[in-house]
Amino acid sequence: MSGEAAPAFAASPGDDRTRLPPASGPRRWLEPVVARLRDPNPILLRELRATFRTARFIRFLYLLTGVVVVVVEGGGASLAIAEVAPAEIGSALFQVFFTLLLGTLCVVAAPYASTAFTSEHEAGTYEALVLTNMSAWRITWGKFLAAYASILLVVVAVAPVASIAFLFGGVSPIAVVLAFLWTAGILAVAVAFGLALSARLSSTRIAIVLSSFLWLHASATLFFSFSALGFAAQELWGVASDGPFWVASALAARIDDPTLWLTLAIAPAILIGAATWYLLASTVAGVRHPGEDRSTPLKVWALVCVPLTTGVMSIPMGIADTTGDTMRAGAIMNAIGLCFAVLVGASFANEPPLPPRTPPRSPIVRALWTLVGPGAAGTTRFAMAAAMVPTLGASLVTLLIHHARASAPLGDDDIGVLVSGLGSAVVASAYTAFAMAARLVTRSAIAARSLALLAFAMISMTLVVLGVASHDVSTARDLAAFFLGVSPFGPVMLGIERTSPPTGEPGLLTPALVTIVLHGLGALACWTLVEGLSLRALGAARRRREAAAPAPEPAAGASTP
Repeated sequence: MSGEAAPAFAASPGDDRTRLPPASGPRRWLEPVVARLRDPNPILLRELRATFRTARFIRFLYLLTGVVVVVVEGGGASLAIAEVAPAEIGSALFQVFFTLLLGTLCVVAAPYASTAFTSEHEAGTYEALVLTNMSAWRITWGKFLAAYASILLVVVAVAPVASIAFLFGGVSPIAVVLAFLWTAGILAVAVAFGLALSARLSSTRIAIVLSSFLWLHASATLFFSFSALGFAAQELWGVASDGPFWVASALAARIDDPTLWLTLAIAPAILIGAATWYLLASTVAGVRHPGEDRSTPLKVWALVCVPLTTGVMSIPMGIADTTGDTMRAGAIMNAIGLCFAVLVGASFANEPPLPPRTPPRSPIVRALWTLVGPGAAGTTRFAMAAAMVPTLGASLVTLLIHHARASAPLGDDDIGVLVSGLGSAVVASAYTAFAMAARLVTRSAIAARSLALLAFAMISMTLVVLGVASHDVSTARDLAAFFLGVSPFGPVMLGIERTSPPTGEPGLLTPALVTIVLHGLGALACWTLVEGLSLRALGAARRRREAAAPAPEPAAGASTP
């Protein structure tokens, strides 16, 4: 029957399965999710089975639960004997429970996750793990989920102890749920931090000691910072500040306030997500071979999280009461944006001179690959551009909010904030280019990042301290202005000066402009050095390939001298 059409879905010879038509509509978008659920991460399954079968984890589970129960019940009993109001007892037990739980898990989470890859090194299975068909992202994601699920199981086991606070009152269930969410977010950052260290170390003992030391200081700084912010929020919004978890009780008390949700829920969630994503991208870069593309995961993170973080830094300008407070908040956020921009720029100082030898086939993607792709030259261009976003974004948002409220033409304070943002962007790009140039010269990413960050910190601290010390002497006001202006924070100081009431003291405009010019010349010099060394390495690699290529055979019949 030659006139009949062939069946649309014919089975191939030897195949007894019926071939289904391709999915269409919403089903086509759900297929990857269903396939991923049917094929779980093998690293996750292996790590969870190995963890849950050990007696050490079970002992830690019931010992921590017992300690928390004893401390919370003992605290409640001691407060009840002292004839304290029941609502105050419940609020105090709420703070004690979550502070003890988070403090204990922060001490354990980062060291526990820091053994994820070092144990593979010591067992001799790291090469087998890397040579599997799984990508570096899937390996990292499996290790992260396994460590995070193990720590989160401890939180679930201890969670019923929080109900003791309900016996006394003063705590709402919404506050408890929000506190658990805060705990889960901070633990995600701790686990990702441990993984990032583990991917770059080969000794389990060194990883445990280093992660414990660094994360203990980081968590202590976070603890005291939130406690200090609680007092500021109490004065600003009138919320209760009775401990480090005042955020949860404040949101539960004023759950219908959009300003509190923006500042105490959405903004911290963005910052926690950005920090976790950054550490996971750094872990992927550590897992990949030095000859592979290591910078693309960090570049994807920067494209998404740097603008989001800049938006979070713009929140204080939006909630300020007056236009003067808006401008001063913008100048202060510019200083925070400068430090963040220098950290972002130093994060990319891990690129070899040459990119991987497998460029994409698409012409558009290949053009982007050449411009801002892997390799020292493209990564330097991308990092310098990314380092300019936080300071420029904070300054532009400040000007937009100021003009939306005041509806006035540009004045001295506006020009000061704009020059401050541009100058800080130039300073950040200079230290970014310096880090990349140091990476090519020293051939060590750790040395390059250390040199860039130490140079920024030491120069800034030295000149700012000298400026503040000289400012106390009435005859040295010009010297104080000089020291403050020529420091890397000189443009920031200029913005603060132009947005503050006039004091009749020497201005910072001239030394700040000197700082901008010097850092601009330094950025141009380091960028030129990176481009030159990259071209030199590219030429050397081309010559090596030509020298290694076999000589062409003579044609048939040709005479041989």
